[in-house]
Amino acid sequence: DNNSVFLNRNFLQINVTANDATIGLKNITINLYNGTDDTLNITNASSTSPHFLNLTNLADGLYEFNATAYDLIEHANWTETRSVTIDTVNPIITFVDPTTNTSNLSQSWIFGNISITETNFEEFNLTLFNSAGIKLTSVNNSTSPNWFNFTGLSDGLYYLNATANDSARNTNFSITRTINLDTTNPLVTLVSPTNNTLEETTNTIYHIYNVTDSSNINNCSLYLNNSLEQTITNINKDTNQTFIKTLPSGIYNWSVECTDSASNSFRTDEYNLSIDVTAPTTVLDNPPHEYNSSSNSVEFNCSAIDNAALTNIT
Repeated sequence: DNNSVFLNRNFLQINVTANDATIGLKNITINLYNGTDDTLNITNASSTSPHFLNLTNLADGLYEFNATAYDLIEHANWTETRSVTIDTVNPIITFVDPTTNTSNLSQSWIFGNISITETNFEEFNLTLFNSAGIKLTSVNNSTSPNWFNFTGLSDGLYYLNATANDSARNTNFSITRTINLDTTNPLVTLVSPTNNTLEETTNTIYHIYNVTDSSNINNCSLYLNNSLEQTITNINKDTNQTFIKTLPSGIYNWSVECTDSASNSFRTDEYNLSIDVTAPTTVLDNPPHEYNSSSNSVEFNCSAIDNAALTNIT
């Protein structure tokens, strides 16, 4: 193996060539040391050259090796000492706060904060993909922890992940976070009763509305006379939804507010509604009952009460 290299395997291969044309080769000695210079393996070879040694089942760490050749009268010569680092462990790559979580968010940015656990860390790559899996942008860095903020993003679905490699070319991958950016309010439409409706047949009112949004809808609420009346969470988008309320006769305004999973909300304008299912109460005030008069002119006076505005008295 070459000098000053990182290997992602647990063995070393050492091949030594020596010759002595005058006296003759006696042996080749290969020395292997760990990071504390403790001798792990010494091999004495016969005069055969080249000599190949395969050292297996080595633990991760720094190793040094060299070789000494002796001739028949004990003259010696040495090779250079080479160093090799064995690293068979993948980096540990972690998203840490405040990395944007898998979620629906009303914002135009995605933040990635990366931490790498690795003795021989070399580089990480933080990548943002769109909904089609196409890489939009990528950031490389050789320090950890490190972060990057992807800004100016349009509404849509994004995927964020990271890879890391060490000097021995071990590679690992983060989990992929799925992030939906939605900065658009839901579109809510009041369907029925229409504005300025006068209901004269029933006190049970079907407040019908429709909501459209690119994200899921978390909830919708009915407001009567600007006060919260009812909230529901089981919402089907793009189809008519209904609040059913039984109301006494009177004058009302109603509106609906919906909030999506990215916390965008929208409240409609108010529609006016009048309910009057009871006939007016009429009292003949004058003349009294069984009234007799010698005059050919009689004045009648009456009063009327109703929950809604009176149109006329005949």
